Amino acid sequence: MSVVICDQDAQQCKQTPGSLSLPVLQRIGDVTLGGLFPLHETVVEPHRSFTTLPSNLHCTSFSLRIFRMAQSMIFAIEEINREGKLLPNVTLGYKIYDSCSTPYQALKAAMELMGTEQDSEVEMVDNHMCPGTVPVVIGDAGSTQSLVVARFLGAFHVPQVSYFSSCACLSNKKEYPAFLRTMPSDLFQVEALVQLVKHFQWTWVGVIAGDDVYGRSGAAVFANEVKKFGACVALQEIIPKNHAREALAAIVSRIRSSGALVVPESVCSSPCLQGTRKAIRPNFPICCHDCVVCRAGEISNQTIRANNSELSFLLLFSLTLCFLCSLTFIGRPSDWSCMLRQTAFGITFVLSRKLPDNFNEAKYITFSMLIFCAVWVAFIPAYISSPGKYAVAVEIFAILASSYGLLACIFAPKCYIILLKPEKNSRKHLMSKTSVQ
Repeated sequence: MSVVICDQDAQQCKQTPGSLSLPVLQRIGDVTLGGLFPLHETVVEPHRSFTTLPSNLHCTSFSLRIFRMAQSMIFAIEEINREGKLLPNVTLGYKIYDSCSTPYQALKAAMELMGTEQDSEVEMVDNHMCPGTVPVVIGDAGSTQSLVVARFLGAFHVPQVSYFSSCACLSNKKEYPAFLRTMPSDLFQVEALVQLVKHFQWTWVGVIAGDDVYGRSGAAVFANEVKKFGACVALQEIIPKNHAREALAAIVSRIRSSGALVVPESVCSSPCLQGTRKAIRPNFPICCHDCVVCRAGEISNQTIRANNSELSFLLLFSLTLCFLCSLTFIGRPSDWSCMLRQTAFGITFVLSRKLPDNFNEAKYITFSMLIFCAVWVAFIPAYISSPGKYAVAVEIFAILASSYGLLACIFAPKCYIILLKPEKNSRKHLMSKTSVQ
C-alpha cells in the first residue's frame, strides 16, 4: 500500500512506492472534489507470497444502487458548472474511487485523494494541504469504511461528508472532528425500532446484527433501550462476515428455539389464566414465567396496587390525626390542652414517617423529611419572635405545612402512577425495575 509523506521544508508531498494506483473516474477542474463509493460489494483477496508486490484487489458484485449515487454527485457538479451562478469563474472537478465495501480499499483511495507524486506541486496552506489534495471527500457509504477514512482525513483537516454512514459513534467530534453526514445517526433509527416494539407490545425480542461497527453498536443501543420499558432480549446474535455455514446454522437454531416471533404478539410466556399465578423462572429474564395453580383460598390478579394497602391506610390515618391536632388550639388554653398539643402531634408524626412498602420509595420519604425539617427549623425563630396569639397561629401553620408536605411527597407519586401511568402499576414493571437497579 502506498503511503503519503509530507516534507514541510520542501513544501511538497510524495508517495512511497507501493501497489499500483486505483482506477479513478475524474474530471479536471479548478477545484476537485473527492468521492468514495462502494461500487462493488465484495472483494476477492489476491494470493500473497510476500516475495513480490501484491496485485490490486479484485472487486466483484457491481451495485447499481451505489452507481446511481455516484452519478448523482457527477450530475450535481455538472449542473453547478453549467449554471455558472453558484461558483462564477470556477470550474468544479471530481475524482471518484471505488472503495469496494472494504476499509482497506477505502483507506487506500483516501490516501490517493491526498495526492501522488504525479500531481502538480503547489504550496501548502497552514502545513495541511499537499499537492493534489482535494478540499473535501464525499463518502463513504458504510460506517466501517467511514470510521477508517475519518481518522485518516482528520489528520489532514480535510472535511468528509458521508451520505449513508449512520453509526452513532461517528458523532464523536473529539475522535472524528472533520466528519459530517447528510443522514441522521443510528440513535434515531433505534428510537423508531423501540417505538415499534412498544406499539405491538412485544416483550420478547431478538437482536441480529452484522459483524461490523455499524451492526454491533446499533444492536447494543437497541438492546439497552428496549430493556428500559420492561421488554426482554431473547437472543443477541452477530452474523459473521465470512458467512460460515456452521455458524449460520447455529444462529438459525438459536432463533427458532428462542420463541421470538414477528407477529403482533411476541412473548416469552403467555399470560396466566384465571386461577393461576405467575412464578418467575430462576436464571431467566423477568419476562419469562410459569403459571402455577393457585392454592385453596388464594385469588389471582394481573396487577398489584401502588403500595401496601394496610400501611397506606395507616399513613392516611396518622396524617389525618396530624391535621386534627390543629383543633386542640381552639378554645381557652389549659394545662392539659397545652400538653396535648405537642404530644399528640409528635405521636401521630412516628406513625406517618414510616416507609409505606418494600419498594424503593426512599427518595420520596427523604424529601418529605427535608420539608418537615425545613418547616420546623423555620418555626423556631418565628415562634419566639411572635407575641401572644400570633405564636399560636405560627404553630398551627407549622403543623399544617409539615402535614401537607408529608401528604404530597408520599402520596402524590402514587396518585400519578394510578391515574396517569396505569401501565406501570403492574408486578412486571416493578420487578423489572428492581432487577435493573
